[in-house]
Amino acid sequence: MAVLKEPENGKDLARDDCLRALVFGGARYSRECLCWVLNSCQKIDARSVEAEIPTDFAPDVILVDGRLERAPVTTFIRNVRIRAASAPIIYLESGEPETELVKVLEAGAVAYVTRSASVKELLQIIRTAVNGGTFCSPRITHLMFCRLAELAVHIRPPANSSGEQLTNRERQILELLDEGLTNDQIAQRLFLSANTVRNHIHRILGKLRVHKREQAVAYLREPRTFRHLTGAIVVSPSRAS
Repeated sequence: MAVLKEPENGKDLARDDCLRALVFGGARYSRECLCWVLNSCQKIDARSVEAEIPTDFAPDVILVDGRLERAPVTTFIRNVRIRAASAPIIYLESGEPETELVKVLEAGAVAYVTRSASVKELLQIIRTAVNGGTFCSPRITHLMFCRLAELAVHIRPPANSSGEQLTNRERQILELLDEGLTNDQIAQRLFLSANTVRNHIHRILGKLRVHKREQAVAYLREPRTFRHLTGAIVVSPSRAS
């Protein structure tokens, strides 16, 4: 049984203009085979891409294989969301534990596809995502709500928070902290001195009214968690047990 968030409007892919899809990650032959299947089964223009979004192709949906080589999956998904904010991201599961799938959803994916899913199920998930819906199993939904409850209880800043906004540089450093980088590694990545990085982190903690880096990173993730858990969730009749 799987859990779906029902789309707001019943868009029929077969009756609309060609849907543009990008497939990232995994072996090249695997990506190209998936594109061939999508192109032959639905009115979809699917392209295999190794790392970058083509400048001449605006995707309607993005599929990301978990077997990425160039960057951590969560970092890659966050970067893709910045470059193609309007395109929903579907994660192609590669056998990772459930806790890693939660991190993928926090990073910005709206759905994931298990390795045992059929082509028909994949097309259903694509249709749901393109229409503004989400897709995950009841177990992952439970873990996401547990994560939300944890953040709400332990991470939310006090009501008298200063309300200061993080600068672009501070958010960039916070993203790198989320990747697990040390001060020296962040300094090397951004071509800054270690003292400058420490000062930025000190200001980040002050603005967020937290005392630990882990709290700041969790605060960064919280808006995404709220965004992906809002809205009614219903069970799809076609997959209910």
